[in-house]
Amino acid sequence: TYFINDKIGWGVAEWGTIVHTQDGGKTWSLQKAETTKALLGVFFVDDQTGWAIGNSGEIIHTANGGVTWEKQRSGVNRDLFGIHFIDAKTGWIVADGGVVLHTKNGGQKWGQQANLGEVWLSGVHFTDRLNGWIVGIGGLIMHTTDGGATWKRQQGYTDTFLRDVFFLNPNKGWSVGGEGIILHTTDGGEHWRPQRSDSRYNLNSIYM
Repeated sequence: TYFINDKIGWGVAEWGTIVHTQDGGKTWSLQKAETTKALLGVFFVDDQTGWAIGNSGEIIHTANGGVTWEKQRSGVNRDLFGIHFIDAKTGWIVADGGVVLHTKNGGQKWGQQANLGEVWLSGVHFTDRLNGWIVGIGGLIMHTTDGGATWKRQQGYTDTFLRDVFFLNPNKGWSVGGEGIILHTTDGGEHWRPQRSDSRYNLNSIYM
C-alpha cells in the first residue's frame, strides 16, 4: 500500500489488482489496469501521478489518480519489488538479480542504472537526488551519494532478509524485514542498531 495523506491511498496485489481509498481505508474500490501480473509495489507523488510494479518487469503508470493505467517499458524481465520517486520525473526501482532501474522523465524511459550481482533487492528510498539506500536479502544495505551511479555496502546488524527502508532525512532512517527485525540509524547508515518489535512476523514495509 501507499498513502499520500491520511485519507488517500492505493494497494496492489496478485492478478493486477489495484484498490483505492479516499477515506483512510474505511472503504476501498477496485481500479482497472490492463495486466494480470502480480503487482508487488506502488508509489504516488501526488493524488494523480503514480506507478505500480510487479512480476516479469511490469510497470504501469497513471496520470489521473488510477482511473486509467498505461504500461511503461522496464527493459528487464526481473520481478520488481521496490519503487521510490523524489518528484514526478525522478525515480528508482529495485528488483531481483541486483537490478536497479532509474528514470529522469517520469518513466517514459527506464534504464538499468546498476547491476549489483545475483542478490534480491526489495526496498529503495531516496531523500534527495543524490542520497539513497537499498535493502535486500541477507541483511543487505547499500548507500549511494551520487544518485545511484555507484553504491557502497553499509555494515548491517543482521543477515535476515531486509524488505523495506525509509529515511526521514539523510541521517535518520529505519529498515524492517524477516522475523520482526527493525534496524535504526541516526548517522546515514554508518551504524545500524536494532529496535525491539516484540514480533516474530515478517515486517514487509515501513513509513514514518
